[in-house]
Amino acid sequence: MRLATYFGGQGRGDALADLLSQIDRRYGKDLGRKEQLLMARLHTEIDATPEAFRARLAAAHHGSAEEQTADLAALAHLALAAGGRPLAWGTYNDESYKWVASMDRTPGFWTGGLSFLLTGEDWKSALERLENESLSERTFDTARLLTAELVRRAPNHADLPALRVALMGKHVARGEGKAALALLPLVESAPAAVAD
Repeated sequence: MRLATYFGGQGRGDALADLLSQIDRRYGKDLGRKEQLLMARLHTEIDATPEAFRARLAAAHHGSAEEQTADLAALAHLALAAGGRPLAWGTYNDESYKWVASMDRTPGFWTGGLSFLLTGEDWKSALERLENESLSERTFDTARLLTAELVRRAPNHADLPALRVALMGKHVARGEGKAALALLPLVESAPAAVAD
């Protein structure tokens, strides 16, 4: 912990990331909830969101039912912060797109929708762009799924209004005004600090 604090204080995020990676490799299976929460916090400080998500998910595995419910909000916030970085959640493999694209490079039966998206572009860069865009969509979907699970488990959870505000912000940034406005009535009834 002292070394992590030292690296963080010196602005040496790369050294802190290496240290945290080594701790995880050496002691990861033996870390309990408290240690995993610390790992998540330290990863968050250096903007290593996927690693923070994985550590928080591991902490939730060791928590009580009430702690796991609270972890849902933290995980959803991390998923919103991930953007186009893959999380330790679900499948992020776009190999099927690459397979279809390599099989039939002309617009035809097999590539139907894929060709429509990629026509007239360099195939490799188009596939990379498609993969990057789909990652941000998947992380946003993850945040929405985690929020829905939190609503299902604890509809009046204290972290829910702030999470809905963060979801609204993401919808607005994506140009989805109707989806953001749909959340507005749920936020207006929140405490004044969150509603403002």
